[in-house]
Amino acid sequence: MLTGKTLGGRKPPHSPGPHASHQSHDRGTIRVFHREAKDLYDEAFYEIAPGTATNYPCTQKELNASGGANRRTALDARNSKNKTKWFAHPNNGPFIDARVSAREIFDHNNPKRTPSAAEDEAINRLTTGLETAGREPWGPDLAIKAFCDLDKVFFGGRLKGHVCLTWKPDRFFRRDCFANTFYLEDGKCVIHLNAHSIFFLPGDGSSFGQMFSTLLHEMCHAYERVRALELGPTGWSVGRADGHGRNFGTMIHAVNKRAWDLLGLKGDSTLYLRHDYAYDDDPHPAPKQPPPQNPPPRNPSRTAASPKSRQDLRDKASRNVSLDSGTDYTCTQSDLDATGGLARQEYPKDDHGDRNACRRKWFTQPNHGPFIAPRQACWDIFKHNDLCRKPGKLETEAVERLSKAIAAGRRGSWAPDLIIKAFCDLDTVFFRGRLRGHICVRWLPDWSAPGSTTWGTTVLLGEGKCAIRLNADTILLDHRRPFERMFATVLHEMW
Repeated sequence: MLTGKTLGGRKPPHSPGPHASHQSHDRGTIRVFHREAKDLYDEAFYEIAPGTATNYPCTQKELNASGGANRRTALDARNSKNKTKWFAHPNNGPFIDARVSAREIFDHNNPKRTPSAAEDEAINRLTTGLETAGREPWGPDLAIKAFCDLDKVFFGGRLKGHVCLTWKPDRFFRRDCFANTFYLEDGKCVIHLNAHSIFFLPGDGSSFGQMFSTLLHEMCHAYERVRALELGPTGWSVGRADGHGRNFGTMIHAVNKRAWDLLGLKGDSTLYLRHDYAYDDDPHPAPKQPPPQNPPPRNPSRTAASPKSRQDLRDKASRNVSLDSGTDYTCTQSDLDATGGLARQEYPKDDHGDRNACRRKWFTQPNHGPFIAPRQACWDIFKHNDLCRKPGKLETEAVERLSKAIAAGRRGSWAPDLIIKAFCDLDTVFFRGRLRGHICVRWLPDWSAPGSTTWGTTVLLGEGKCAIRLNADTILLDHRRPFERMFATVLHEMW
């Protein structure tokens, strides 16, 4: 955990602020009343009422709409199927495509749009509240009291009644995280703000600025979950695992820009990818270059990304793997046999007896260990992949073979058998060669459940033997970068 905790929760002079789900700009515009970090931290867990603590005009109804009494037990909602005690009304939608929801926020925060009367009133309350914080003591309750107004101004009021906002101690977060947003299903979610990181370790040196920057960031995540479809090819759960894809980048760009123009609040400094239309208002757009006579592909692996060649890749995934066919990669028949060989032509049924039979048939040698604790195994791999460690001769040769193959693959010269031929070298470089002879690798047709996407899985066969399945349809046909996705999936399953 962070070293600041060794000093009673205060940040030492040499300790950097955490890298949260986003970074923040250096602030210097809004001057606020100075508060001690310890006092702010303690107050974050007080009960909130309209007429107490920070002076901000809001009603009890507005406080209830952003969680009310549930703020003290917000984690319990994740395991509760009954959300009625959390939110007075269900979220009946209508739910839309995630890409359309991003366009909604971009258009809503267009500076040329004329705000409604209710939005103007919310802007005035926010402006007055920020000015008051410069003269009078403010507290963590300001974020919750101002939530409905922030929702009205930047998100069209669509979060009210569907999002619970709460402060939580540092132990509820992964390391170096300012906040997170949990989906509760049915278009409802909870935003958790990390009181320790925001008040003791603000990334920009200002707890006040970090609090609002983090809140707006998480509200963008919440908008996707409240407004957009969850599943399907256009759902918010599809795409980057961290949730910071083009839809999010488009929203946070528009929200941060308007928050600065209206209130002087600076958002995070991370340059997220956006949709093309969201670059039109950039004050410093990238200079347009004349197109070259023979333009290269946008992605080095795009040579193998056309519909015809993608189908070719998919067809080749089901073929036998041999040294004299497919991708040109330096390996031996012993290497191919060590990763399954005959096992690639069949697959065990989901029963214990069949898996035991396949294990004895596929692997000539048993796995005698020694077996160690998972924590020790994690430490072994961490030390093995230390950049300061000098690799051995066999590892250096494996790195050279992999580098040549990856360079050729990015020019389009590759086939699905590459990952099987290169498996033993990947094992040598990243896993100390301990997987050889104990892992079977093969491609299979799509087995994903309806509405979900699976790149690969690892099936335990017992006695220290496993089978890695690669999804030929989702990797080779559906993903926009099949070459990179193939390697990423295998390394993930190898671990």
